[in-house]
Amino acid sequence: MDEGKGKRGSGVFHEENSSLVEVKHFIYPKYCKSIEDELLNAGIKELLSEGKVKINDVMVIGKGKSGIVAMMDNERVVKIRRTDSPKPSMEQECSYQRNAFPVSPKVFSCGKNFIVMQRINGYMFPRKPSVEEVKLALIAARNLELLHVQHKEIARPWKNVMIDKDRAFILDYDSATFKPSPNNVSKILSSFKETRELSIKYSKREIDFNKLLELINLYF
Repeated sequence: MDEGKGKRGSGVFHEENSSLVEVKHFIYPKYCKSIEDELLNAGIKELLSEGKVKINDVMVIGKGKSGIVAMMDNERVVKIRRTDSPKPSMEQECSYQRNAFPVSPKVFSCGKNFIVMQRINGYMFPRKPSVEEVKLALIAARNLELLHVQHKEIARPWKNVMIDKDRAFILDYDSATFKPSPNNVSKILSSFKETRELSIKYSKREIDFNKLLELINLYF
């Protein structure tokens, strides 16, 4: 999910400075009554027009190929399925995200067309990360592997990883799968030309994860 470029710091917003807007305005790119009805039945009647991405006549915090992410309050966001999404339902994505917790944001509720989840008060993984940011992303990727979840878009961590204080969260599970031996760590390593050789060594089990974290200091 592409989000507005955030600075390396808190993402807390002040609700009193944001506007509540009827949820129908967040259905994108075309209005769909069945999506609005499902959201209303789930108690989602209004959302905050807050963020750096504009859709229709409102602001949101993220927009991707399968959905948009809008603010509910300081604790929760909702991902709403795009009406032109290649996926007919978000229920499978919700299932993968639930299984990925606590590497993923916590899911509070979901349906065919929405996922209500924990809001992460952090910033997107930078394209030129520090060594500590890389380590946090690798630890999250390794923890996801231990849950047997393969994240198919993790090779672009600046689009799917958020840093919040001393930990990383991995977002967006619309393309995730379960695998006996996922390779999320290698995917992140291969996203940087400096560590592609290291990725190969790790994939071949020439080094273990603890040794990998030690060696990362030499590359960033």
